[in-house]
Amino acid sequence: MNPQKIPPESLLKGRRALEKIPEYLLLDDLKWYKDDKRWVMKCRLTLDTEGNEHIPPTTDWYIHIPDQYPFGDIKFYPSEENGITSTYQHQQLNSNISQKLWRDGKLCLDTSVKSLGQVEPNSTYQSENRLAWYVQRAIGWLTNAINNTLNGDNDYFELPDFLDSKSSSTFIFSEDNNSYQLWKNITLTSGLTDLLIDKKNPTLLALYGFNFKKQGYFPRHEYGVNINKFPDKIKAIWVYLNTVPVIEPWQTPTNYFELREVLKKNSFDFNHILGMYLDMIRKEAKSLMIIGFPIKKRINEDDIQIHWQALELKNLLKKQDKGFKNLTLHDLTYTLTNNTQLTWLKSENWNEKEISSRGKFKESLKNKSILLVGVGALGSVVAELLVRGGISNITLIDPDLFNMGNAVRHTLTIDSISRNKAEEVAVRLNKANPQAKVCAVKTDFSSFVSEQLAKLESYEVIIDCTANREVLMLLERQRFFRPKIFFSASLGIELKKLYIFSQSGSNFSYHKYEEQMEPWRKKQEEEYDIKELPKEGVGCWNPIFPGRIDSLFSMSGIMIKSIESYIINPKTIMFTVFEEKHDGEIGIEQVYKHEE
Repeated sequence: MNPQKIPPESLLKGRRALEKIPEYLLLDDLKWYKDDKRWVMKCRLTLDTEGNEHIPPTTDWYIHIPDQYPFGDIKFYPSEENGITSTYQHQQLNSNISQKLWRDGKLCLDTSVKSLGQVEPNSTYQSENRLAWYVQRAIGWLTNAINNTLNGDNDYFELPDFLDSKSSSTFIFSEDNNSYQLWKNITLTSGLTDLLIDKKNPTLLALYGFNFKKQGYFPRHEYGVNINKFPDKIKAIWVYLNTVPVIEPWQTPTNYFELREVLKKNSFDFNHILGMYLDMIRKEAKSLMIIGFPIKKRINEDDIQIHWQALELKNLLKKQDKGFKNLTLHDLTYTLTNNTQLTWLKSENWNEKEISSRGKFKESLKNKSILLVGVGALGSVVAELLVRGGISNITLIDPDLFNMGNAVRHTLTIDSISRNKAEEVAVRLNKANPQAKVCAVKTDFSSFVSEQLAKLESYEVIIDCTANREVLMLLERQRFFRPKIFFSASLGIELKKLYIFSQSGSNFSYHKYEEQMEPWRKKQEEEYDIKELPKEGVGCWNPIFPGRIDSLFSMSGIMIKSIESYIINPKTIMFTVFEEKHDGEIGIEQVYKHEE
């Protein structure tokens, strides 16, 4: 028999500190729940207030605490008995699907909303403070919920929590304020729409667009190459509401009865909608209804865009049953019944503005069409940084195959060995950014110029990451009708230096490039003996330039910042040299700059 697990002294110290809180009463002491891998205690919180229709003044709670207390996350759940049953803002959906002693409506006590005060300070990571801090936050949450002050006017809007169906599928769409303004002119509120899907791997479903016969075609949702090439389309039912679909105060529907009630408040009859459209989608790979509604950025502001939430209508009849010729009547009677749990899909807005909110380039760079020549070490990292920064329209040129020697400092992996670098990097980048439209050209630059001169004219920015004289001389021969911005970048031996030549105008000056680059080339030859460089493989002696991957990424970051800076404030010609610091210092400094 295993001995009973004893709470650590740090946790006992934290629990004893709760006795000083007048609103708190311990009901059941700490118990170890093996399946949850947490300590659980039950308490009662009594407020000096009358409560409201959803929250009485006295409520019971289960507190889940990690064994490594005072570290780890602490969770507050309403008790199934004498706990709150409603769902509020800053709370997970308060259902009890799992049928435990506590409900699922975990309080979001780590949030930084104004009503709850500052986020957790460092001082709470002391045994006697941390548990007490969470209990005080729960008391504050309850007080604000009762007084309807959980959200301040300037707080950010939060979507309500939809029931987690554990579905492996994710539904995506692309909406912003521009598309919302168009929706204001649409009078239809329901119908059919197309979704993009790969039926062989239906884990991702993308909203494609709407077709309004009387009001004109509504622009389709824009994605990058990787999503647009999904081979299949399916039909789905759509419904557009004027408000967020919640049961007061902030609970999303969990079964078909609640969904019917929410739709009824928005002047929709769920059964009537299914009667019109269900037969048109029942044989699809997935039968979906998507529900759209306007949302805000901040509580006190106007609506700015649409959110679409996907619902899977499961277990529909695919063909006529002997007792039911009307398949929809069968589904409404036996499948989509009031008590049937809803299967919500994870739904996300993959609009460029949403996915780049964690960090993006300025619009002056982000909207440029770019040709990048050379997808070796420097070129592959520069391309990666550009695409992840929000640039979608890039063409890569490189005729070379990827080999194991390249893998030491390249974004590709051994899965790409013996394949064309440009094509493999394009595939990778189109998966890295759902809006990316990265194209690959696997010929050399001279062939591209001779065969696709008109295409070359279309690019606004041309980036050379080869420092190849033939590439630069070919660029000089071109006379473009529209001005362009040119960059040529190269790395010194051991990747200690980065050379960037920048120019704007209707043609590239190889003469000016050589005028700036040649002195530095000679200086490098004086500093390094090329005969002492390592060689790669056997046979014809071919020196390679050693250099660490961390230096490559550092220099590539400098390259990106230089590109952005120059595009914002272009000169006719600029040449800059950056160098890693010496003598144990960490960092990169600009050691030379020439402008014309």
